[in-house]
Amino acid sequence: MLRNLKQKLEQKLENRKIILEPKLEIYEDTIRDLTAFKENFNPKSDIIYYPSCGLDVSISKVFPDSKIIYLDGNKLLIDILKKEEYEAHEGLSQEFDLKEKADILILINPMNNTLKTLDNLKEGGFVVCDDYHGTASSLKNIENFKLSGITNRRGKIETNNLNESGYLYIFRKQ
Repeated sequence: MLRNLKQKLEQKLENRKIILEPKLEIYEDTIRDLTAFKENFNPKSDIIYYPSCGLDVSISKVFPDSKIIYLDGNKLLIDILKKEEYEAHEGLSQEFDLKEKADILILINPMNNTLKTLDNLKEGGFVVCDDYHGTASSLKNIENFKLSGITNRRGKIETNNLNESGYLYIFRKQ
């Protein structure tokens, strides 16, 4: 009985350790859909900007040769990213300006207003976003952003029927 209690206690401590020691996140479905985006659109990808990134580094797996700029308001998360040698900055996207505009802007579950963030994207650049906080819905109403594709979490991109809902939405800045 004591041994069983000890095992339960050790498991609880291990669970807390996981919570207290956050780790980088890599999402296979995001990698699959970003790979489909890369293959279908062949975007220029010298500079990629990912505000409100949390610990998600999936984009680095798809674009390993790109300069990826991670931004988040949580210092702990930024310190972890920096420790793993990612270019990471602490701050809010509506207050952060890139020195050079990005070719691709990733807006997956952004916690802040995205309108100011769009200023950091080059003309002809792409926004890859979800609609969790209404990002895709908002971009559909901005004149110089054209919805070009929708992904479905299975690595497929729809470019014809753009009225469907999807996982990631791909917009091009005109």
